[in-house]
Amino acid sequence: MAASVQIPPQPVPPYPEEPLARRRTGFVWSERYMWHNTGSWAGSVPCGIAACRGAFNQPGVHYENADTKRRLHNLLAACGLLEQLQPVKPRMATVKEVARFHSEEYIASVLEMSNAGGG
Repeated sequence: MAASVQIPPQPVPPYPEEPLARRRTGFVWSERYMWHNTGSWAGSVPCGIAACRGAFNQPGVHYENADTKRRLHNLLAACGLLEQLQPVKPRMATVKEVARFHSEEYIASVLEMSNAGGG
């Protein structure tokens, strides 16, 4: 019979702002998020029929659209979960915050595209 090994519990790192048990999940919401237009899309589907020449495209509505975002918000409210979340006021992210996840080159290219009216 193999001996069991007892692994001591690992300490939870301290969170200086408040204890973990009292922390709440934040929810950032603004109607302005619904104004982001992803446009339509076309999915390429393989086709074995010679007339299709290998694939065809069927246009559709992008999955990330105002209706799906509003539906999520309304479902959270309807089931009572929204009132358990901590409301977080929307604000623009700083470049320093964005740089936690994106390279300086990527940030520069997005800023350049945005300043030229795109993006």
